[in-house]
Amino acid sequence: MVVFSGNAVATQGARTIRAESLTLYYRDDQKKTGRSTVGGGGEGMGNLERMEAKGHVTITEGVRVVTGDDAVFEQDAQKITMTGNAVLREGDNTIQGDRIVVFLNENRGVVEGAESRRVSATIYPGETKKR
Repeated sequence: MVVFSGNAVATQGARTIRAESLTLYYRDDQKKTGRSTVGGGGEGMGNLERMEAKGHVTITEGVRVVTGDDAVFEQDAQKITMTGNAVLREGDNTIQGDRIVVFLNENRGVVEGAESRRVSATIYPGETKKR
């Protein structure tokens, strides 16, 4: 486990995650190889299991921006779950909900509302055609 705090930033390709703190959880492959894969020159980065982001989380990939209070990135499932004042923006289009799950490999997301609050969406149909 590695913790970054105070304006933490993680980048993977075109995706950038910003938060007050980032906690990275690695698989423990020490039993297989006889040595730990965390640390030293970044060779352990391929063993990332999940990452938790807390506090004013912003995830940016191209024109898509997801914001919220907390997020969990799951490496194997290639999905991000954003909770707490979750908002998905793509250009001028905006969707708000209690929880947003983004499936990275499928280029889709699911927005869920709370029992006391519905999902809110503002979609501009011509916006997608312009790009």
